[in-house]
Amino acid sequence: MSSRTELWKAVRFTNGSAQNMYETLVSVARSSDSDARGQGIERPGMLSAIYEKFPSAAGPATEVLVRALETEKEMDSATIDRIQKLLVDKESSAPEDEIDIHRTSVAQTAILLSSVLTFEYAKEKILKDREVVGVMGHSLGQITALVAAGVISLLDGIRIVRERGLAMEEAAGDGGPLGTLRGSTGMGMIAVPVLSKKTSVEEIIRAIEATAKETTSDGEVVNVANINSRKQVVISGHVEAMERVLARLQPAVRRSTRLAVRIPFHSEVLRSVEGRMRAIVEEVEFAWPSPVFGSGVKIVRNDSARAMGSAEEARESIVKGCWAPVDWLGSVEYMEKECAGGGSGLDWIGVGPGSSVTAGLVKGTVEQAQEEERVAYVDPQKGGDGWESV
Repeated sequence: MSSRTELWKAVRFTNGSAQNMYETLVSVARSSDSDARGQGIERPGMLSAIYEKFPSAAGPATEVLVRALETEKEMDSATIDRIQKLLVDKESSAPEDEIDIHRTSVAQTAILLSSVLTFEYAKEKILKDREVVGVMGHSLGQITALVAAGVISLLDGIRIVRERGLAMEEAAGDGGPLGTLRGSTGMGMIAVPVLSKKTSVEEIIRAIEATAKETTSDGEVVNVANINSRKQVVISGHVEAMERVLARLQPAVRRSTRLAVRIPFHSEVLRSVEGRMRAIVEEVEFAWPSPVFGSGVKIVRNDSARAMGSAEEARESIVKGCWAPVDWLGSVEYMEKECAGGGSGLDWIGVGPGSSVTAGLVKGTVEQAQEEERVAYVDPQKGGDGWESV
């Protein structure tokens, strides 16, 4: 589970029965909860799927995308057309497309747009008779959740995500003009499973952190980036240093998997982006409480696994969200405790590309002791079951 951009929501049926919904950064409650995903799921033309499902949104969404890109310094019309075509044209298969779609500033823009539009589709088709009690998103999904909740506009959400992506590329040495192939950054992320029932996720985290202190050289970084569930964490930083840490911890961390990202999201490497992120969020108007869901709906932060309490805290969550770890496990457990009416537990709905994957993380946390299924998703990249599961 890399830096994600899905949205999760918690919802409650008005008639008192329960249901879930998944989305980029929003949760719904039984109460019902929802969430959103991030990078690693992008592909050329990825917006075409949601445009086909929700054609009335295609024109306005494209217009907002172009307006957001036009605000960037030194952005010319040819580059705007290139990015727009890259996100919408599913028939395009040029070699440079496969390079550019994985560029963080492009991929995260596509994921944000797809997740927000999937949420709007779900709100129109599914959420009419449900009460949303909480929203949250994984990594990039945290920004999606704020857009879905109306705390920031879609236009400003795109501007923030673009600046976030460009700043991260620069910090990790992964920048350059569109269409150019960059060399290895030497950095990335590795998913680490918790395989033994005798070992807790907390013990694995302590072992990783202690071993990193012993084995890393000056300038090397190894950080715990995501606490995804009781069965998985993700580490981030310099690849060679991470591999030394994992080698020392074998066999407890066997089957660890390198993720398909070139930037060490949620690591100290990215702390240098703070100035740029503070500058962009200070330019943006934040509405608080949520104009869409109201003051009673909890919007949960990734780093603290607690609800935001003000517009200023929402700004801070975006700034720190580049390098601070994502406590997804803690966020899910917090939502279950704080939003479950009458102790009945929440139903969860994830929306956005890749939400089918994050569904597994939530399932492992909320369904362990219960026979009923309480997690669903709306994933525009999956046909059939991905949409009908709700």
